[in-house]
Amino acid sequence: MTKQDACPWLKVSDARPGVAARLICFPHAAAGASSFARWLTAAPPHMDIWRVQLPGREDLHLLPPVDDLRTVVPALAEATLAATSDGIPFALYGHSMGAALAHQVALALRGKDHGLLKVLVVSGRRAPQVPATRRLHHELTDPELLSVMVAAEPTSELWKRPHWRRHYFDLIRRDSAAVERIPRGQQAELAIPIVAFHGTQDQWVSEAELAAWRDATTGTFVLRHYDGGHFDHHQARNAIMLEASRACLCREGAAA
Repeated sequence: MTKQDACPWLKVSDARPGVAARLICFPHAAAGASSFARWLTAAPPHMDIWRVQLPGREDLHLLPPVDDLRTVVPALAEATLAATSDGIPFALYGHSMGAALAHQVALALRGKDHGLLKVLVVSGRRAPQVPATRRLHHELTDPELLSVMVAAEPTSELWKRPHWRRHYFDLIRRDSAAVERIPRGQQAELAIPIVAFHGTQDQWVSEAELAAWRDATTGTFVLRHYDGGHFDHHQARNAIMLEASRACLCREGAAA
């Protein structure tokens, strides 16, 4: 059985010499593993980029989307443990919905990862204990959701084509409902560093909501910024990979 066979929701890279760190990326609502495709070529030679692929999209489009994100956490955690049995340290990075899922996987790995999980990096998502301050996507009508998405991503062709729009609206609503089924409130704290990236023009998530991630760990916390809106987190990919690399290689960075 290959690492990929162990869990179809975790896309791993082929083994190669010189790898000293791994970054596992969790996409935002309605997105798939391909949203991190450019990260594969942008990563430094010593870093592997692995990507989460949830059902209902891309090569798993025939599978129904999950109704509750917590249902995929055990399988993702076990697959991560199995795939990292070679002892290479790793980091988790999630954007928006992906940040919430990455956090749940990090919680599931506590005491099981042999100290290999070095840092959780998040962006575009309020801290787990913070309540929503705006209407959620699955609560919006089609015109309301279209207005919200066009405002956040005005140049995207997705919102101009009715067929694509119907497909993505369905995924967005299902993912939005699935992530909100994670209970808010007091959850066990992590002990690893957390690095949060805030888009200075993000109209969905405030700096204060990102800064509240400091209460999700007993480890160190740092808040970084990038110039852009909610869907511009890829502009920060080099900075995100640097934080992951420094943490995995035990260099000054994520704890600074």
